[in-house]
Formats: sequence, structure tokens, C-alpha cells
Amino acid sequence: MPKSLSDLGSGLAGKHYRDLDVDVRKYVDQLELQADRILNIEDRNSAHNQRVATEIFWRLQQGESLNTMEVAHARLASRTRNFLVKYADDASFDYECYRPVDRNPHKHPFFALINRGNDRMEHLALLARMLLIEIEGGYAELKDTAIQELVEKNQTDNGIGDESYETETAARAVIRNLGLFHDVFSSEHSDAPGERVRELNREYVILSFYLLIRHIGLYYVFDEKVMRFMRRFFDDFHRRWRLGIVDDLDIARFSENSQQDSASLRERDIILRHEFFRFLADHGDSLVAKDGKRRFNEAERIEIYRRDQGLCQDCLADGKPEREARVSWSDYQADHIIAWINGGATDVENGQVLCCYHNSSKGASGDDRAGRQAADGIRCTAWSASL
Repeated sequence: MPKSLSDLGSGLAGKHYRDLDVDVRKYVDQLELQADRILNIEDRNSAHNQRVATEIFWRLQQGESLNTMEVAHARLASRTRNFLVKYADDASFDYECYRPVDRNPHKHPFFALINRGNDRMEHLALLARMLLIEIEGGYAELKDTAIQELVEKNQTDNGIGDESYETETAARAVIRNLGLFHDVFSSEHSDAPGERVRELNREYVILSFYLLIRHIGLYYVFDEKVMRFMRRFFDDFHRRWRLGIVDDLDIARFSENSQQDSASLRERDIILRHEFFRFLADHGDSLVAKDGKRRFNEAERIEIYRRDQGLCQDCLADGKPEREARVSWSDYQADHIIAWINGGATDVENGQVLCCYHNSSKGASGDDRAGRQAADGIRCTAWSASL
């Protein structure tokens, strides 16, 4: 029952049929509802039928006063829409049994921390704006029209139930950064780990801190110490922002630029980033920068390979003989001894030969491992001829 029925008295709004009083259920049972039945689209495995059904549903939705994300939610054939629904919606859908499910086990735990409801799909809209940031690599237009375009352009004939969008670079970056955001506010150094953060209630504030966390994750070592500083900084900044100190010009400019356009996003990001690094300096601390160069160049790879005599260093450490530890040039992968994500330099002294097995199973997160293989572990078949 819709919440709009609350003005008729208690016991109706937000209730399921099974929860209603007996007299009310009897009244409902006697109602006659008119409905149009669409025939010849019963085959749910037919892509054509699915598109017809979702198009009808979408057109019907236009007759209601729906917000942008509610309209976009009806675009069931959009891969982007499916990504947003999977990680931000409260409910899910069982495509095997073809029925809705009242819970969503895939919803990202980040959304359990923010102090914003999801009655009108606010969580999906927030995730969509974060995705736009990743697609643009930073400052982006985050207005409703941009969300509509994002959902529309990723419709495919077989899009219903297609979750492949989560393998896209931007989608993976969003999930990774939401994980960092969640860790900052939910780990043991937080005031109330696992509980909602009451200060995370305004979308433009959340997006601004998302940008800051994204920047730190890209260029600096993101460890427990950084998380503690970020949480302390957030509390300090939010206190000043909430008090609205008149002579604090940065706070005033931050609040004045609360819109969803790229210029406002950039202004808030510059202010917040400057405030954060000034906060670090005031407390006598700094961040450990990652080496700006992540990928070994050809000369460095050759030098590392020759120095280690083409032997996988982890295979040797496991006690394997040299004949089993030897790695061919075409299978050679240059690895950071101290991981790049932990501040390790991309130079010969910090490089070593690893076989494909040891490089892929090195103790790092899945995302970091995939990124390292893509950047540092490119097979050298194309280079072997030059040697």
C-alpha cells in the first residue's frame, strides 16, 4: 500500500495485503480492476518479446510523476541500469524463476553507512553519478539528463538480466572506490563502526568525499593510517561546514557550489583536497606517494630479466631447481617487489622476474592484481624479436 494513504488513518500506509485488517482485506477482495492484457509476448526467453514488454512498461511509467532514476529503472534492457540496480537497489529479481525478490544480497555495504533513504531510488542515482565521474575520469556533468543518457545508450537487444557492465573499467573503479569509502567509515577507528554516519546525508557532500577518496587511492598509498586521518578530517570539516562560520571562505564556497554540474564539482573538489592536505600538514604528517610510473619500460624489463637470469624468484624461494624456475622471455612478467600500490618504485632495484603463476597469485587484492598484470605483466612475445 502506498505511503500516500497515511492521511486516511493508521494501519494502511506501507502495508502488504497480508498485513491488513480482515475488514480491509474483504473490501479489497471485492474490488474490480480493469487491466489490458498484452498477448503473444509470453516467451520470456525471446529478446524481441522482452523488448516489447519493457517498452510498454516504460511508456506506462511516463504517465506517472516519476523521478529520473525511477524512469531509468524501467529500462530493463540497459546494461548500465542493471549494474546500478545490482549494487544499489533494495530488491532484486530472480530471472530463473522470473519473480521479484524482496532483498538484494549484492547491494554494496557502502549504502548501509550513508544517512540517506532509498524510497525513490536515491541510492541508484548516487551510484549513477559516481559512475559518470569514473567514465569522465574526474569532473563530469552529474545532472539528471546525464543519468538518462547513460542508461539509454547502453541498451542492447539481449540486455535484460545482462550484468556484463560490471566488467567495464569505470564500473570496476566505482566498486573499488566505494570499498575504500566504506573502509574509511566502517573500520575499527570509526566512532560507530557498522552504523550509519549521520553526517553523510547530503548528496553533494558524499560525492565530494568520493572524489577525494578517489584521488588519494589513485596517487597515494591508502593504508590504515590514511583512513584514520581521512575520518578525522571528515569530522573536522563537517563540523566547520555545519556551523557555517561566516569568515571561513572555503566553507562558504563549498556550500555555494552544491549543484551537479562539472564546474561546481571541480570547485568543491579543489577546496576539499586543499583542506585535507592542509589538515595533514597541521598535524605534522603527509602521505606516501605512489611512483608516478607504474609500468616498467622495455630497457628496465630487459635489465631485470638478465640480472635474475630469467629465473622466477618465487619459484627459487619455494625451493624449485633452476630448470623448473626458468621463465621464457615470452612468459616473463616483471613484478614490483614492494607493490606499486604500497608505494614501491618502478625501477630495476624494485623489480624481479616472476612466472605467470606467482605473479597472478601474489598476495594482493583482486583488483590490484588485475591492474598489475595489465600494466606490468604484459607478455613480451612482441618484444622478443627485438632482442
